[in-house]
Amino acid sequence: MEFVDSAYRYLIPILLFILISVSNKYKIVLFRLVAVCNVLLIFHSFFVARQLYGIYRLIHVFKLQDVSYHYHFGWFDVRMGLIMLLPFLFVFKRFQKSILLTLLLLFLLWWDKTDVLLNFEISSFDIVLLIKILNYACLYIAAYALLWLLQRLPYQQEKI
Repeated sequence: MEFVDSAYRYLIPILLFILISVSNKYKIVLFRLVAVCNVLLIFHSFFVARQLYGIYRLIHVFKLQDVSYHYHFGWFDVRMGLIMLLPFLFVFKRFQKSILLTLLLLFLLWWDKTDVLLNFEISSFDIVLLIKILNYACLYIAAYALLWLLQRLPYQQEKI
């Protein structure tokens, strides 16, 4: 699930730009697409929590308990905590269409990735990148179908 945050960082700005520039008839569909992206961040939250638990276990395996003495609580910890907890608000239908919460998560995910944005280049065809894109597309379609069947998408009871 390490590709979910990367896909979110690139897909959400495109969807938000399209959301601003289209007519009202298509905005409902775009709100649904943004809502599915937001719900998929829950998988990334579990992935990050599992990675942090793995680091915690590694510290205990090597018996490095005195590491906490030199540790200082900072912005990185707050950022990771928000990245792990805020996506769970998207379970509630009221927050799924929240653009402010979406922008906050986008800001948190892009915070330390500006070097990737500035130095973005694809030198050759990368099969791993293609597989990750296809994995995300399949996961996205499955999540959209599940939310549609559960009637958890924004504006689903209203007529388009």
